[in-house]
Amino acid sequence: NEYVLDRMAHSRGWTKLATTAGSNMISFRRDNCRLNFWLTTGTVGSYLEHPTQGKTQLFRRRVNMAEAERLLDDPRRHTGRGYQQRSRGGRGRGRGTAGGRGPCRYGNRCHRPDCWFQHPNASGR
Repeated sequence: NEYVLDRMAHSRGWTKLATTAGSNMISFRRDNCRLNFWLTTGTVGSYLEHPTQGKTQLFRRRVNMAEAERLLDDPRRHTGRGYQQRSRGGRGRGRGTAGGRGPCRYGNRCHRPDCWFQHPNASGR
């Protein structure tokens, strides 16, 4: 319910951002964090600066109103039903695992310390 989300966000210091009419998405900003709520799917996207990973995006699916309220209180909160994307320009060395990305095109010859892809026969990865 957009009206309820508006009230919860406003009472917690979030500013509502303009979005495209009819997009079924509402967006709020507080400090360096942005939260997007897709009203028809229950998905919430948070966009923030992670201390070690740089700029990150975390998407949470099937978020109910109680969880939305907790995310407005703490947008870094993990719900156990999300997935993360890191911006290409972010700091840090990556997640350290492939995260389902498949094999590295360089295979065992890959010596890139920040490679996110799988190295099935490489030691230490």
